[in-house]
Amino acid sequence: MNTIIVADFDETLIEQNTLIRVYRGLAGMPLVVSVILALFKGHWLRHGLRAAIKEEMYWRMLRGKSESELIIAARKVARHVTLNEAVVSRIRRLSTQGNDTQGNDTQGNDTQGHDLIVASAALAPIVRAVLQEKGVDFSRVVASEARVEAGKLTGCLIGGECFGENKARRIRQLCDTSYPNARMIAFGNWPDDGPMLAEADEAYIVTGNIIKTLE
Repeated sequence: MNTIIVADFDETLIEQNTLIRVYRGLAGMPLVVSVILALFKGHWLRHGLRAAIKEEMYWRMLRGKSESELIIAARKVARHVTLNEAVVSRIRRLSTQGNDTQGNDTQGNDTQGHDLIVASAALAPIVRAVLQEKGVDFSRVVASEARVEAGKLTGCLIGGECFGENKARRIRQLCDTSYPNARMIAFGNWPDDGPMLAEADEAYIVTGNIIKTLE
């Protein structure tokens, strides 16, 4: 049976939250302004406070920007965030247990045993850019996607944020189409990644540098 490893990005593979750092580089205004505007607009009454704040943050930092600007900002952020070595080491150790004939789609040799899929609420270009800058090999990224029109970001996301149940659903769809019957090992935060971890055959909760098995 094939095995895949699915790992959350912010505060799992990376110790920090990259969204806040990218926001500071692109939005041109303090985060508190987006929080106040989210409250003022009242969207939180329908979607919840977290979703409303995130929606405003994406709008303020993305609208009118190009994808290249987003990638440049992500590379700058990569210099100021650190890998969670406990998680990365565990994943690499698990990967070496796999069959070395697998993993033709990977970007390097560390995960040739088991494909590493990075699942994140962060924007996909940010995830890819940071992991590439940090030298982490991966097979696929399942993450939030920014809508682009006429070469510019609109400030909206395609299909909503890749978070919670939405993230779990996207991983399930990927497994059904690309990894049928594969055994899944997952790493993520609690409770945010609870739905994704519940899908796994072997799941680990990451809190800082502490990794605990989900019972």
